[in-house]
Parts: sequence; structure tokens; C-alpha cells
Amino acid sequence: MKFPDFFFLLLLHRSCSALDVVGTKTHNALIGSTTVIPCSFTVDSPPINPQFLAILWQYEEKELVRYDNKEKSATPRMSIDEKETRQGNASLTIHNVTIDDQGTYKCLVIYSPDRKVKEIQLNIQAAPKVTLVKKALSKNGKNHLLCLITNIFPKDITVTWLRNGQALNESELGIFEMDAHGIYRVNSSLTISPKEGHLIITCQVEHVSLSDPIQDSYTVQYGAEPKITFFSSYNGDKEIFVCEVKEFYPEAVEIKWLIDGKMTEPSRRNADGTYNKWDHFLISGNQKKPNKISCVVEHETLDSPLMENLKVKDGKDSQTPVLITSVSVLTILLTAGILAALWIYKKKYFQRFQVSPIHIPRGWSRNTDEKVTMYCTAFNCPGKIHVTWTVVEKTGENVSIADHQTRSDGEESGQLMNRSYAVVTDQFELNGLYNAITSLTFTPTILKHRNTKVTCSFLSSGKSIKKDKDWSFITSKPCLSTPLKMSLGDLGDVVCSVTLEKFYPKNIEIKWSSGVGNYQELEHETNFIDESDYTFKCESECRVPGNLFKDPGFRVRVTWTHQSLNHPQNQEVTATDLPWFPLMEDIPVPLLVHGREAKLQCEIRGFFPNNLEVKWLRREAEKEELYDVSSSDKYKIPMMETKQDFNKTYICSTSLIVSMSAITDKGVEFICRVTHPSLKTYLEKRTGELRVKGEPVIRRILQSGVYIILEVDSLYTKDPVVTWEDSNKQHGQYKRFAEKHIRSFRRESSDGSYSLTFICEALTLGDLANPMNKYIRATIKHEALESAKNIYFLRTKGYFYILFESGKKQLDQADRETSEMFISNTHLEIKETENSVES
Repeated sequence: MKFPDFFFLLLLHRSCSALDVVGTKTHNALIGSTTVIPCSFTVDSPPINPQFLAILWQYEEKELVRYDNKEKSATPRMSIDEKETRQGNASLTIHNVTIDDQGTYKCLVIYSPDRKVKEIQLNIQAAPKVTLVKKALSKNGKNHLLCLITNIFPKDITVTWLRNGQALNESELGIFEMDAHGIYRVNSSLTISPKEGHLIITCQVEHVSLSDPIQDSYTVQYGAEPKITFFSSYNGDKEIFVCEVKEFYPEAVEIKWLIDGKMTEPSRRNADGTYNKWDHFLISGNQKKPNKISCVVEHETLDSPLMENLKVKDGKDSQTPVLITSVSVLTILLTAGILAALWIYKKKYFQRFQVSPIHIPRGWSRNTDEKVTMYCTAFNCPGKIHVTWTVVEKTGENVSIADHQTRSDGEESGQLMNRSYAVVTDQFELNGLYNAITSLTFTPTILKHRNTKVTCSFLSSGKSIKKDKDWSFITSKPCLSTPLKMSLGDLGDVVCSVTLEKFYPKNIEIKWSSGVGNYQELEHETNFIDESDYTFKCESECRVPGNLFKDPGFRVRVTWTHQSLNHPQNQEVTATDLPWFPLMEDIPVPLLVHGREAKLQCEIRGFFPNNLEVKWLRREAEKEELYDVSSSDKYKIPMMETKQDFNKTYICSTSLIVSMSAITDKGVEFICRVTHPSLKTYLEKRTGELRVKGEPVIRRILQSGVYIILEVDSLYTKDPVVTWEDSNKQHGQYKRFAEKHIRSFRRESSDGSYSLTFICEALTLGDLANPMNKYIRATIKHEALESAKNIYFLRTKGYFYILFESGKKQLDQADRETSEMFISNTHLEIKETENSVES
């Protein structure tokens, strides 16, 4: 860029100058904020003279702001403070920061004749916002949670899900979406299974714009997902659609229709704490009929709304009861004169009073633990409606449930309970006539409902119409009481068993098979039990050779077929389902001493079949890589011995013998890793980082005049503690030498070990006049020694002897070099002392 001529004039005004410009290499700013990009300068001779000063800010070679003694330019969003420039502040202020502001800025300062430029990278950021979609979780099955992260820039973020403060690893990050301003948003999802107890779920977000992570949390509430029953009833003139939502909680639920005409009734709570809710949609003859009507249900336990569809009747197949038409014709033929008026009255009030057949929605399963709901509707009733349901049970008992409750708004409706039966009735008025929807819900049993007659009666303005339905609960699905079980037989085989119950009738077919890919049928035994409620229970088992489970792909399958099932059902187990998986004990670490062998051992028990694979691994100090350990001069891996335990499972012990080195084995870790067909992954135990100790080795014991010299080497870690004592008797009471008579010094070795030399002034001036023998004891203590070592000496006639059980041996004299070393380290004149002793 070419600068104005005035810049060059500035260079001519002063002959010398010392200018220094200071600014950060990078600067961060939040979108929408006001930020100041720092740039300051100093001159050699303050104060700053504006006549020699010029400041220019550039962005990507584009001029933004200019300041000098002749010209000043800025924009509404970008400026510098003129007063601050006289104090050496050339910082650029940017208002309402946008993504487009990101890039490299140049702060150019001229203070004639010097010219300096500072480049600053401006990074634009947006602080994310996090919203956890709070919903009730279902206790049955898995739940999908969603975390919404918005206002992201740049888009690199870290999302962590927490359960009671503990991180979860099962989350997935969705696809980033960008808005028109370049800001990102993304969703993170998590699938979890319910757990008992207090549960707090947290979605935590880390981002470069945040000094600390942000999060959103909620305390989990459990709920039940709604079930939809959707059906219609048609009388040729009107069609009413009923959408019932059942067995859900919490209570809040929303029912929507995809066409106009929504009519919503209040929720009703069931005895088990869940709720039911009805919504009706009526299509009358004068309405334009759609082809399809849909009921859409939204509830907080649902990831997406539930929807059921029904086609609307076209009017060609009128379901007007024939009985109504017959009665009308008979009335016309048998009445005349005065009865004509009565006929007109009845026609007005009763001719259109119609009742639909009793309806059981599709999809109900004939299982003893599932409720059945029967529905019946009445149209065009002349007055308010009273409903009575009657059930004639197989036992002969006649159960009647009459619905005569009155709501606060005057409409008769409600829910009546009679032991195991529940009745719910809703009615509404349209054009002066009443319509009603009623339901009967109960849990069928073989004992009561093998052959049942159900009657629904409607009473309105003295007119009663009823509908009957003969219904038989002829089948009951077999229930798997427990998952397929396995136990160990006496012959090394696996006994597989299954129990099915609550099925009716008795004829059920059970097959066992096994194999890898191709299944072969197995022999089995099945025993039947008659239950008191007229259902049946059976227990079936087969035996499988245990060695077949050594193949991880081997499977055992049980299949059952029953007339209550649409298709056969089965359950199977593989080797990974075996309950006899290896249990590993911790590896005890013995005392590790340099130069000795150490035995690392791991006990493994409780596994079946006997197909355990074990290997030892080594990890070097401060490294992550693992290396296989194999037999060598350094390592010995004894043959693993396996035996059968009292519970018919297997137990074994695996060992690794290591020749320890304080140099190469310092900080290493050994791992015992186990694989078995019952495991989906390996198991392992670790020793932790090892600490090898160097056992002190006594290399030499010398005499140098009045001194006993003890040399100890092969030390790697902690120094040994050596104490010196003397006594007049070998096994008498010893007295410790004063510290001034004891010296020691250290010498490093090339292999990383070191040695210590201990010097004891064993002959003092007080001993010179005492001709008696003197006993000296040196005691060595060290972490690598199981117990302290004692060394006994005898001084007699100016000489020192080391005592053994077999006798004594005179100490060797230290050579000249060693004696000089002792003199330099102990600051004692050994030779002079020796001369005085001899004299």
C-alpha cells in the first residue's frame, strides 16, 4: 500500500528516535460484544509530540482507521481514542463484533523517523448455550435423551454427559448446522437404561470461549409411555372416532387431530396411578368427509409423537341396525288413528336411537397379564344416558356394573370399579340428542372367562337398548418365568433348563438345538404342572457336553410353539452367557531385590470350561506400550496347573519368575491378562510400578591403624544404617560409639549403583592404657534385608580380628591409596595415630 506523502514528511522532521510497539499476538472477542484490540507504543523522549505521530490500522491490507496531525478517519463500528494516543495507546475499538471481523489486523505506528508494525490475530468466538430436553424416563427399556447446544463458534466443542456426577461414554454428537450468520448448532444424544434411586442427568459443554464448562441438569422423573386405542363407530348418518390414551404418567398428555373438530375430555387417573384420556371426533352426514383421520398423541416419555390412522366410511355400507327398521315397519302396520300420533312421537324420540355392536380393538393379545377393553357407542338418544355392563362368568356368577355417576357440569360420566372390572362412560349432546361412548376393562383369566357373555345396556328417556357379545378367552400365551438357566452336571456337562408358565391349552411343543452355524437337535426332558387357575406350567431341560462351549460361537437354543403365538419363540445362550467366568486375585508383590529372582503369581478361579488363556505383559516405566513376556534368561514362566474346585468349576495359578535388576526393572509394571470363552473381552491384573531394592553387599573389611574399614556396595535406593558398639565381653552389654568416632563416604558406580565406606575409630586414646581385649559389633540394617546383620570384631594387642563361628581371622591392612582416601575424607592423620599406638 502506498502511504500519503505526509508520512514521508514525518520522517524528515526528526533526526533520531526510539520507537517500540507492543501488542498481543492473538486477541479473542465474542460475537455481538464491544472489544478493544490492544496496541501500545513508547518513544525515547516523552512526552509524545503529536506533530511526529501517525497511526494506521489495517485489516487484510484494507485500511480501517487513520490518525495523524492532518487527517483523522474512522467508522461507526471502529475507532481509536485520540486522547489515549498521546499516552501511547493506539488500541482499536470494534463495536458489535461479527464473524466477518475475524482475521489479521496490523497496527502501524510512525513516530518520525521510526516506523513499526504489530500484527494481531483476532479470533471471533460465540459462547454456547446448552439446553437439556427434560422428559420422564420409562423404567422399561432404554431411554433417548437430547441435549441442544446452540450459539457455537468456532464449532469445536466437547460434550460430556454425567450421571450423578460420573461421566458416561455412550453419547453421540449429531451433525452441525449453520445459520445465515455463520453460527453453529448441534444436538447430542444419549441412550441410557433406568436405574433405581436418585438420578441426576447433566449435559456439560466445554468450548474455547468458556473459562469453565457450562451445563444443564435435571433430576430424573420416571413415567409410563402411553398406549393408543383408536376405533370408530358408524350408523350411516354419523361416524364417531374415539382415540383413547391409556396407562401413562405423568398426567400431562396432548391429543391432536389432523382435521378440525377436536373435543377433549379431562384426564382420569387409574387405580394403578396411571391415566387414561379420551378424545372424540364426530363426522355427521352434512359434513364433507375426509379420506382419513389421524389421532396424534404427544407425551414427555415419547421421543416422537404416536399416530394412528383410520379411513372414514363412504356411506355405502350403512350399519343401521335391522332391528330398528323392522320395529318401525311393524309400528306403521299395527297403528292407526289415535296411535298415529304416538308413532310420530316415538319416531321423533326413538327412531334414531341406535347402539353399535360391542367392539374389541385390533391388536389385543390374549395373554393373562394384559387387560382387554370392550367398547360400545350409542347415537341420537333422546335424553341423558345410563349405561350398565353385565358379565356372565364361566363360574356362573353374574356381574353387573351400572354407570350412574354425574359430573360437576351435569353430564353423566365416570369410571366405576367392581372388583376387577372398570367402566368408563363419556356422553355429549349434539343438536338436542345425546351420544355416548362406554368401555369395559378387565384382566381375563382362564378360570372366569373361558366362555363369557358380555352385555352392554343403554337407557335413555325410558327407552333401553342392549347389545350382547359371546366371548371366550380360549388361549393364554406362555410366559418365560426366568431366562434360560445353566448349571454344571456331574459329568462335565452343562445342564440347560427353561420354565414356561401361564399358558393354555396344555399342548405346547418345545425343541432344543445347538451348534455353530448349523444347529443339531438335542434330546431333552419336559415335565408339565397343572396350575390352580387352569393354566399350565412346564419345565424342560437338556444336557450339553461342556467342552463344546470352548468355541465362542457355540450356541444352545430352546424354541417353543403354542397356538396362542403367531410364530414360534425362542431363547438362546452362547459361551459368553456362561455364569462361570474367571475371577482373578490381585498379584502380591514380594520383596524385590537386585540380582535375585522374584516370583509374581496370580490366582484365577471359578471358570468353566477349562479353556483359559493366560499371558504376561510388561510396561516400561513412564510408557504406555505393552510388550509380551516370553521365556528367556531373564524370565521363567512355569507350566500352569489347573484343577477342579469343589463347585465343579476350575481353579489355576499362573506364575512369572523374573531375575530382578534395579537398573532395568525400576518403575516397570507386569500385567497378567486372561481370556476365556465366557468373556467378551479380556481380564487383567497389574502389579503396579515396581520398586527394586539393592541388597547391601559387604565387599571388604580392612584395618588401617586404629580404624576398622567396612565397604558396602550394590546399593541402589536407600542407604543402610550401620551402628558401631563395643564391649568387654563378646556377649556382654555393648555400648554405642560416639558419632565423632564414625565416618562414611559414598562412591558412585557406572551401572547406577553406589557404594558406602564406613570408618570406625575402634581404638581411642582411652583404650591405649587398657591391655584387656575389646569386642566390637557392627550392625547393618537395610530395607532389602529380612533382618539386621551383626559383624563381631576382637581387638587384641593392637590388631583387629573378625570373629566367625569356626574361629577368627585377622583383618587385612588397607593399601596406601585406600589409606590416603580415608585421610582425605575423615580428616584424620592415620599414620600419626599408628605411630603412637606402636610406641
